[in-house]
Amino acid sequence: MKKSVFILIYLCINSLFAQSNDPVTIINPHYSLQKAALDMADNYGMSSGLGLDFIKITKNNFVWGVGTQFIFGSNIKDTTLLVHLMDNRGNIFGDNGEISSITLFERGYHFSFKGGYFYPLIDNTKGLIALGGFGFMQHKIRIQVETNNVPNLEDEYLKMYDGLSNGLSASLFIGWMHMSDKGKGHFYAGLDLNNGFTQNRRNYNYNVNGPITKLRNDLLIGLKLGWVIPISKRTNQEFYYN
Repeated sequence: MKKSVFILIYLCINSLFAQSNDPVTIINPHYSLQKAALDMADNYGMSSGLGLDFIKITKNNFVWGVGTQFIFGSNIKDTTLLVHLMDNRGNIFGDNGEISSITLFERGYHFSFKGGYFYPLIDNTKGLIALGGFGFMQHKIRIQVETNNVPNLEDEYLKMYDGLSNGLSASLFIGWMHMSDKGKGHFYAGLDLNNGFTQNRRNYNYNVNGPITKLRNDLLIGLKLGWVIPISKRTNQEFYYN
């Protein structure tokens, strides 16, 4: 009886310390649908993000890597941005005297170094993942003159209106990662937060007739969906015995 108990204890301890997860290196293309908040909400509404992450999950399930995201949208909240160029009907005329068609876009990007943990819940290839990061964020308004050139919206003049802002940032992602054993259905999804501590970088802004020195607290709250492309494969075998 005692011998059986000792064997059982030995097997339990051995299985605990013999657990071995294969390290895996992953490329993650991803898409985010995101809403601007805090100071960023004064300028923009909903936007999208397309990006690419490069991460490594160690054998102990710690995660580290780098990622980048291109931010784009067309929901610009400032309706007075070009009002001084409009006539009483809201039209802006080009240098040929004809009405110009002008479109405003949100453009930006976010780059970060990431670190976190993958917590397997189903074998060792499916579970929760949490990533924190720090990096750099930039955003601005792109003014695109579709038809008929407008002299006040060419070259250097555009910089008076675009509100270019950038600065350091912090990020957080919490979600589910699924790596299928059959080589299909690799994905991850979850909540994505990107917080930029930015400042306007233009020397002159038309709306205030000078520089803007206020520090900004910009936040993007997004739902993120990504595809997992393993460069190296993690098996679903959780234990081995000597």
